Amino acid sequence: MNRKRVKKIDCLVVLWIMLLVVLAGPVYGLGTIRAVYDETATSLSVTFDNNYASGWMIDICRDEPGDDLVGPFAASVAQLYVERTPGLQSGTQIIDLSALLATLSVDQNIQIYVSAYTPVEDTTIEDRDGGYQGNPCAAVKGTALQPTAVVTPETDLATVAAMSNGIPVLSITMSDTDSNKNNLEYLHADKENKISAMISLDDGADPNNNFSGESAVIKGRGNFTWSLDKRPYQIKFDSKKTLLGMAPAKTWVLLANHTDRSFARNSVIFDLAKEMGLDYSSESRFVDLYINGEYLGNYLICEKVEVGSNRVELENPDGLLLEMDNHYGTAEPYYFATAKSGTIFTLKDSVDAADSPEVQQAFASVQADINELETLLYADDPDWAAISEIIEVDSFVKRYFIDEFAKNIEIGMSSIYFYKDGASDKLHAGPVWDYDLSLGNIARGTATEDYAKNFALQVENGIVRNDWYAQLCRNEEFVARANELYSAEIKTALDNTDDNLKSVANLIAVSADNNFSKWPVLGVPTLTTANSRIIEHSFSDEISYLRNWIVDRRNYLAGVYEADMPMITYATHVQNLGWQSGVTTGMKAGTTGQSLCLEALQLSINNDPASGALEYSAHVQNIGWQDYTPAGTAAGTTGQALGLEAVKIRLTGELANQYDLYYRVHSQNYGWLGWAKNDEIAGTVGLNLRAESIQIKLVSKGTYIKNTANHYFEPATVPVV
Repeated sequence: MNRKRVKKIDCLVVLWIMLLVVLAGPVYGLGTIRAVYDETATSLSVTFDNNYASGWMIDICRDEPGDDLVGPFAASVAQLYVERTPGLQSGTQIIDLSALLATLSVDQNIQIYVSAYTPVEDTTIEDRDGGYQGNPCAAVKGTALQPTAVVTPETDLATVAAMSNGIPVLSITMSDTDSNKNNLEYLHADKENKISAMISLDDGADPNNNFSGESAVIKGRGNFTWSLDKRPYQIKFDSKKTLLGMAPAKTWVLLANHTDRSFARNSVIFDLAKEMGLDYSSESRFVDLYINGEYLGNYLICEKVEVGSNRVELENPDGLLLEMDNHYGTAEPYYFATAKSGTIFTLKDSVDAADSPEVQQAFASVQADINELETLLYADDPDWAAISEIIEVDSFVKRYFIDEFAKNIEIGMSSIYFYKDGASDKLHAGPVWDYDLSLGNIARGTATEDYAKNFALQVENGIVRNDWYAQLCRNEEFVARANELYSAEIKTALDNTDDNLKSVANLIAVSADNNFSKWPVLGVPTLTTANSRIIEHSFSDEISYLRNWIVDRRNYLAGVYEADMPMITYATHVQNLGWQSGVTTGMKAGTTGQSLCLEALQLSINNDPASGALEYSAHVQNIGWQDYTPAGTAAGTTGQALGLEAVKIRLTGELANQYDLYYRVHSQNYGWLGWAKNDEIAGTVGLNLRAESIQIKLVSKGTYIKNTANHYFEPATVPVV
């Protein structure tokens, strides 16, 4: 008997079995999480977490317990003690109430209360924890949950299958020769702790995937995710193993997706990358995970990003897999920082041994290549021909679209992979990894935002955020190729994300509900940071939120990219700095945080002149509105120390019928104003406030853009700052 004291139970919601209706849901506690009475089955499902009491005392009451916060209850008319399922400290247990309820009068209004309970004879004098333990949890009416399976080395696959949530069950039983290691405490003490184990899998949908007693080693993995309550793991079989139809390999990763309450983000992005044709994108499958018989929740088992057959299949002895890792890269045995941006790249894997002379020479060579790439990227007038000799352009375009669509918060930071298969190969972007905090999981901007191309190089708390996408998007050739690939391949793949998400949601719905019984993390912030959104209160609502976000984001990109989309380029003349390098549609030009005004602006568009024109007017300090000027000429002034305060931009002819122009300025004292549209004023007039930066976007007619209010202020409309 385990003598640990049960944690406090503090949920209290009333269920009326006969004529009364429950109007509120359960209040979550630390021991009993909820109790659900299934009237049809006359059974009670009790879900609990870290409960060490011997069992449960069921009290049937005519009235509420009143002041009896801990049993026994004066209002109790019948009782039933049931032992906790052996070996189950967290999960769901089913209790049959038919015999107990048969003893009660049918005209009684009944309430059911569940309390953790340990018979006095099961306690010690030192523990003194016999009897009722903690506040009762009142049952609510509903459909009982599936009971949690307790898997032991002797449990056969048929028993495991009966307890599944409609997805495969992966059971890991630790079997190290050092018995002191065979527990979760040792596994969780250090992610590098390795434990020998026996692994079994049961797939109710396809018995051909089943196996039992396969020898392997389990360890922890991850950086930030390893610090969370629900941990990610890595398993390595003794020999290559096919899992759930995925290509055979030894090493597999179990992602916990603990910050993603939809569980779907990594899966959706992995599938998207594969549909886009980004080579070596990971395959994945959902499983329910048990370790030493304890249910640990819903996991995504997926292919590890590594060099090898059926993974990143490099052939040359000096083939390399690199990771951009500005968070943790300096802890790796082989890394370098680029000369220009200070970005950290690590040697993640290689064809030959990492310390071999061939690999070390290749690592030095790729460092030189990346330094040369950055010299070209950051040049005032980038040489695209030279850039495209170093990088495999299409892979960079596809990776750009994945990060742009997902609004990946790790962009330019970590988990960004590249590979190069020998000296004659180019640098490839991919495979993709780590998207649990993307796709709107943390509130950051809007779905109608140009994201990746506007990340500027920055260093915060000593950590670099790389801005390669912004530098690439300064090149018209990169943007043109992005438009071409979007129409040819990307759009179709993005359109399929909705169906892929629906398939995931239908597949794992039951598993997700049971996961949240084990890990009650709904209705709380994604992370304990200031910009975290509040998670929805149910799995279905979280899926709905994600689907709406995906649809909005996908629709926006469809309005911004297409093969025939005209490209606007523009440059700004900035106080004290002069003319800056040009940028392309959707990018920010100018400065912020430096108290420097825009003095002039020049725009160009690469359309057929017969289809229409682009023209613009500037409101200049001490001068006022200037006449409209055509594309290719400057609006504003230079050499007069006069700042721009507002602009108007418009299309003419067929261009105006097919596209909308949106633009906004960063104004002194106010920051970024709202989006003006098609010849509206953006900025301020009559307030003597400088415009410091500008952003311009061209979209297909009717594309929705958020934040269009407050794009223009004058003395009569100025807000209080």
